[in-house]
Amino acid sequence: TVRQAQYHASHVISAFGHRLASQLDRQDILNFSEAQHLRGIAQITVNRRVSILRAALNWAVRNGLLATNPLRDLRLPRARARRIAPPTAREARAILDVAAPHVQRVIILGLCAGPRIGPSELFRLEWKDVDLAAAMLRMPSARKNHLEDGRDIPIRSDLLPILCAWWRHDSTLGIRHVITWGGRPVRSICRAWHTALERARINRRIRPYDLRHAFATYALAGSADIGSVASLMGHVDASMILNTYQHVQSAQKRAAVEAAPDILGLAGSTRAKR
Repeated sequence: TVRQAQYHASHVISAFGHRLASQLDRQDILNFSEAQHLRGIAQITVNRRVSILRAALNWAVRNGLLATNPLRDLRLPRARARRIAPPTAREARAILDVAAPHVQRVIILGLCAGPRIGPSELFRLEWKDVDLAAAMLRMPSARKNHLEDGRDIPIRSDLLPILCAWWRHDSTLGIRHVITWGGRPVRSICRAWHTALERARINRRIRPYDLRHAFATYALAGSADIGSVASLMGHVDASMILNTYQHVQSAQKRAAVEAAPDILGLAGSTRAKR
């Protein structure tokens, strides 16, 4: 997250680093936004970069470096994140078959437990958090979730023997974390992930985080109740699952249209057949 913020801030610094903060105005931001759009940058990314600048100016006001924030009343166009379809069963299997061992673990746990993929949750998971006898793991919760420091996730019956095999391997080497590379915890799998996508000959964009989306999507498609899915994923508000994580599959859409009763009697209608 820090690295991402630094990346976006670099674009702000490149555009405004030579300017006095007190001289910035609304037109400067509109010009910046237009220049970003011409480069193909999405509105949601533009908003994020402007929000970094506005936060810096707010900090300057609080610390007496500026009298007022010149962007205080600026309103940006509302933007929605681009929704990326989660990996299909075929895509997930193809990636799993060619991925490095630590990425294979990420794929399996991402699809079977729905954690946040990264150092906020999954990469912090240690073997002491995994109770193989009780078939339960204690997933560390992201620090933005102030309600709890972890959440209990049952281990699927088909996942349990796989976890047991991983544990036997890691325990002989004294490895503490479940996701490691060369025996050490990982912070990112970006390069290894893209290598796996290339080897699997998958050209569309799929992120490691989409494994979490897949967990919610396929769990709901399999008739899991939304409250349980939200709890397993560490969300208090179940609507977050519907608004962000659920991606309706074609089969679900077909089932939905077929579920409506034939109130017009189309099945036996001669006119409908013509």
